[in-house]
Amino acid sequence: MTVSLIWQTKWLHPHSGQYLISIGNDLKLKLWEEDPTQAESSGRRFRNISTITNGHGVPFVSVAVKHVTPAHLDFVATIDRLGELTLFEPATPDRFTELSVVDKVTVVSTPPQRWEETSFCISFDPNPVPVPYALGLTDDQKMVSLAVTALDSVKIYRSIVDSSSQGAFSSGPRIRLCQVAALPIQPAIIRSVSWAPGSVRGYDLIATGCGDGAVRIYKLETGKIDDENNTTQHYQASRVPQSSLTSAIAGRSNSISGHISAQVPVSPFKETVTELMADDTAHHECWNVTWNSAGRQLASGGDDGVDKIWAQGVESEDQWMLAAEIQAREMTDEEE
Repeated sequence: MTVSLIWQTKWLHPHSGQYLISIGNDLKLKLWEEDPTQAESSGRRFRNISTITNGHGVPFVSVAVKHVTPAHLDFVATIDRLGELTLFEPATPDRFTELSVVDKVTVVSTPPQRWEETSFCISFDPNPVPVPYALGLTDDQKMVSLAVTALDSVKIYRSIVDSSSQGAFSSGPRIRLCQVAALPIQPAIIRSVSWAPGSVRGYDLIATGCGDGAVRIYKLETGKIDDENNTTQHYQASRVPQSSLTSAIAGRSNSISGHISAQVPVSPFKETVTELMADDTAHHECWNVTWNSAGRQLASGGDDGVDKIWAQGVESEDQWMLAAEIQAREMTDEEE
């Protein structure tokens, strides 16, 4: 039972059982397991099996889950109100009973003050096959990618294999998060970000919804960097110093705190960002954007009571237009 405000709840992949992840105003991330022997609606159907407390004294504000099909492995990403992004993996490969920290990155240069308005959210690449692997740019089929909002910007991270340290389960090198791209700074705070399915197209699509009502769609193209002309920037970020295996052993207190500054490995990819669509007056204030399962239609919603559907054009796949509007509330005579 949770006695505080719940911000988000996510299902994990059912390959290892029925698990839920929740984050709340009590500064905790909780892992819940279903107990089918308990009666439904009894209050005991799901039991808390693991709790991680944010040691920075601020709540987690967004959580996302990614299932990597080849490894049958779930990754969990959280971000807190200070903009610290944490990637978790299961501490044991066969059962999701405890989470271990894989990597930790701060997505803002200066943490916001407590009185400042903030907005941080996460969207994993939902595709079972990442674009870099589909294009033959890497042999890492288990790569995870995610888009993270940092107030008025969106940063793109991909996992990079670090052969110098050990991953969980002693199964090979660990992964580290590397910032590979950033979307253009937007004129208002970003309320929502969504990574589109459909990696078969050979590039990625990412949509944003902003506090000023704007809806934008970006194209992310990935190529290989020429080693002789490698101009990729070295990003500095805050991260945990130990491997995820060490965290699983030494971090039994289930608290996240403490980090040092280290240099992230250079991305081997060249990422190009192109804005395909921008409607600055789509909503009064946009609160959510989400793709359909094919990644060919985008739905956006705001506080104006209107859901809008954006569709790919017929003449060009880079053309996007408004396809439909859905009134979520009845209009008054004056509005009509």
